[in-house]
Order: sequence, then C-alpha cells, then structure tokens
Amino acid sequence: MLNYFRPKTIKECLECITDDRVYIAGGTDLLVEMRNGHDLSKKTLIDLSHIPELKGVKKIDGGLEIMACTSHDDLVLNKDVNKSLKVLSDACRTVGSPQIRNMGTIGGSIGTASPASDPMPALMLADGSAVIINKKGEIREEKLEKFVVKPGITTLKNDELILSVKVKSLEDYKQSFFKIGRRKALAIARLNFAMAILKNKDNTIKDIKIVVGAALPVTKRFYDIEKQLIGKKLTEKIIEKISKDISDQVLEIAGPRKSSEYKIPVIKNIISRMLKDMEV
Repeated sequence: MLNYFRPKTIKECLECITDDRVYIAGGTDLLVEMRNGHDLSKKTLIDLSHIPELKGVKKIDGGLEIMACTSHDDLVLNKDVNKSLKVLSDACRTVGSPQIRNMGTIGGSIGTASPASDPMPALMLADGSAVIINKKGEIREEKLEKFVVKPGITTLKNDELILSVKVKSLEDYKQSFFKIGRRKALAIARLNFAMAILKNKDNTIKDIKIVVGAALPVTKRFYDIEKQLIGKKLTEKIIEKISKDISDQVLEIAGPRKSSEYKIPVIKNIISRMLKDMEV
C-alpha cells in the first residue's frame, strides 16, 4: 500500500524519509512515469509542495541560492535571477507548457537527471552545485557535473533530499540560451545550449563558458575549449575551429547514431551562430 506524507517543514520531511521514498514537488515527471506504468504501490511518497522553506531565491555571496521547490515560472519572473543569471530565466521560459512551468520545480529538473533538462545548461554555466541534506541533518554540496551520473541517475542517496541549487552571478557577462525541439511549443529539447562571455577592454576574451545539453547522456561544459579562448578575439577562423571542435567532441563521446547526421552539423552551426552573436 502506498504511504503518503505531506510534511510542512524540512525537519518533518527528514523524519518521513525511508529507503523506498519517492519525492513529489510539481509532479510533472512523476505523473508521466505513473501513466507509463511505474508502480508506486509499495513506495513512500513524500509531498514537498507544502514546505515554505523549500521555495524562493536567496542572495548569497557572489550569487544566488535557488530552493529546490521553486517553480520554473517563479524563476522566469524573479528579479534577482533576471539580473544575475538571465540565461536561467530564458531557459526556464522554454520549459513545456505554462502549466508545467507553474508546477515543475528546479529540484525536479536536476533530480530526475534528464539529458533534455532545459535549466541544466544554464545552471552548469553558472558553476551550479546541488545542496543536499540527509536524514541526520548533515549537509553536503556537490557540483552538478558530479551529481548527475547518467540519465535518470544521480548521487542522491536514499536518506537524502535536495535542498537547493547554488549558482554564481553572471551579471557582468553577455549570456545566451538556445533550444531546438521537435516543434515550437511544448517541446522536449533535442538540443540545448548555454553560453556566457566576459571581455576585456581590448575586446579579447577574459572568460567564457560553453555548455551543450540533450546531445549527450549528461549535459557537458567544455572547459578545455574555454581555456583555449582566454585572451583571444572571436575571429571567423577561431569561431569556425571552436564550433568544429565542440561538434567533434560530441560525436566522439556520444558515438555514431542515427541522429548524428542531423545533430552534429546543427551543433556546429548553432555554436558558431552563438559565438558570432557574442560579438554584436
């Protein structure tokens, strides 16, 4: 028989945690799983939607802390997010339908570990870290690159709960998010991209961040390529080389697939377009 708990505080929530626990906040992913035959009859369902402590955005030193049950729609509208990390607001604006944006949460976006998550590229762009608490009240932080192991799998243990995501401010950076789906509305991403650039007065690159999602089993930030660009100007030659290097890496990591013939040239072209837009 399904056990259902609706705690009103984090403390109450921790007391409900069992090895067979399943969390629900917005429920946009869990409900789909149930319709697809996922049996919850022997699970402990913990409803997080009535815990005020798990909602909202806080300013922290050098960035923001986004509580796990904050909805995508809240992030689209939040002034601090739009000021410090507009790329995240732009990404959340592309999530599903208005109903899904209103119900779905940032914690769910990282906890389900979907390669097609739209917020994930923006969060990784800002050096995002998951803040996690266990049943004993012990807290740990883990970079999202390490937290998401593979599709549907994270390092979250049975006695743990995602509290929030911490991100650095990119207020001084030019930021960009781009998504490709099967259709214009309500589309799950086939490819998504996030980029941020900070330039010196002489127009050379002081810092740059490039993330590609949905094309790989896990969202990837291209640290090695970013390092190559520091101190350089975005010339046509460099843009062509970097775009090709990224698309080649994606093909190498993902391996040849039926979709490669479509995706690899598109990745190259989109990266090139985004880099050129950074020059405007």
